[in-house]
Amino acid sequence: MVQTIGLILLCSPLAVPFGLGAFWLLGTLVRAYARSRHAWLASVLLLPHIASKVLDRIVDACLAGNLLDAAMLSLPLVSIVVALKLLLNVHDSAQDDGQSKTLP
Repeated sequence: MVQTIGLILLCSPLAVPFGLGAFWLLGTLVRAYARSRHAWLASVLLLPHIASKVLDRIVDACLAGNLLDAAMLSLPLVSIVVALKLLLNVHDSAQDDGQSKTLP
């Protein structure tokens, strides 16, 4: 027990900067991915296909009576929908030319 506590105290000064650096790096990668035109196009083409497959698995689980499996599969479906919405919002804001997008 004493060795474990000593090891934690020894590694903690390094773990905090590495943890913050990893969090910053992940945020930068996500932001760059969302602003990339090729990544946006690939995601918008691929994610609806994956979402339909997940939705098929949810329907199959519901028909089989596995409600727990259906509930667990709903989390990836919701995350795909949110990711698509965020990608579309970033793409719209990057392409915004100052004109109103509302129809008359």
